[in-house]
Amino acid sequence: MDSYDGFVYIVRDTESGTLLKVGKGRGPLDTLADGRLAVYARAGDRLGGALAVDLWRVPYRSEGAIERELRASLDQAGYDLPWDNTIVPGSGGMGRLGRRGPGTPWVKPPSDLLDFGWHWSDDGILMDGGDPPSPVPQITPRFPG
Repeated sequence: MDSYDGFVYIVRDTESGTLLKVGKGRGPLDTLADGRLAVYARAGDRLGGALAVDLWRVPYRSEGAIERELRASLDQAGYDLPWDNTIVPGSGGMGRLGRRGPGTPWVKPPSDLLDFGWHWSDDGILMDGGDPPSPVPQITPRFPG
């Protein structure tokens, strides 16, 4: 492999078969594994589940287009992708889960949300800063198939 390969991946729960997230990366595979993919391993460990990453090498600088196409295909096929909160164009910064912030449990929310007290519960639910904190509402994306 070249030192700067493109990659597209799907994170899935091996026990339930649930597809959790579509993602992309660029660069050496070991850097990708130690960085971006390690986030999913940590979340899986904390949730006590077994996760797998299906990874494909793609032409360098094409990973964004391929990721978008793969996500759109999975959306159309009815997959929820509950850890995938990719920003929806024209939504004012909202993600595909109908809210701001990360989709993957325990990924640090943006600083403005942290300022409002947003945080992850011990069981991987994104909570607001209320008194008492409540789960941040999110939608289950449904796209016509």
